[in-house]
Amino acid sequence: MKHVLIGLLLWISQNSAFHTLPQAPIPELQVLPQTALTRLLYEESLLARLTPKELRNLESDVAALYDNRNNTIYVAANIDVHSAHGNSVLVHELVHFLQFAQGKNEEADCISALEDDAYRIQAKYMKAHGLVPEFDEFTIRIRSTCYSG
Repeated sequence: MKHVLIGLLLWISQNSAFHTLPQAPIPELQVLPQTALTRLLYEESLLARLTPKELRNLESDVAALYDNRNNTIYVAANIDVHSAHGNSVLVHELVHFLQFAQGKNEEADCISALEDDAYRIQAKYMKAHGLVPEFDEFTIRIRSTCYSG
């Protein structure tokens, strides 16, 4: 699977502002059940307050995540990482890997701000491979907005 990730990193470097590949090791890839992936992403106290329907809706929205602490991309088991769509999900997470490897996370106003590049490069990949992105400009803006609380 490393060769797929390397190929996707090369595609990103040729089709985005991330022109250079980092010296950091290529992330590990781990496939998890949807529930386990959701539990990695959200605090248990939040999940405990959701109704079963809300939890299912939340789980269906989580495809993958990049954990910079252990340099691992976690992908939901229902994502076929060998398909063009699955590769687009990996592209999104590899953009986050590059952001952390190149220190872009330290320049961002908040962690959500990193989503803008990831979604835009994922959309470019999807369009280049004959897919229609399942997210639009509004979704990108909402998911990349910094909220103060």
